[in-house]
Amino acid sequence: MQIEGNSTEPEFHDKDVVITDPGVSVKPGQFVVAQIDEDNAAIFKRYRVKRRGKAGRPIIELVALNPDWLTLPFEGPRIVSVAADHYRRLV
Repeated sequence: MQIEGNSTEPEFHDKDVVITDPGVSVKPGQFVVAQIDEDNAAIFKRYRVKRRGKAGRPIIELVALNPDWLTLPFEGPRIVSVAADHYRRLV
């Protein structure tokens, strides 16, 4: 996946490449690709569990590292995969 935008700066920059693994179980603090709607739109953010909802589903936050971006709370987004490797082009 190629990063678009600056919401995860300073750790990840626009055009960085992240290799993800859909077979890894997500843990708090990891970076994930999450599907947040039926249009298959995906976002890349840090995963944080806020609390459990009424049905026992986790209420999570998808955290932007850049303070100019909001932290997004979700109940049960589909976590597609977990970041496994990160590449940045130097030239």
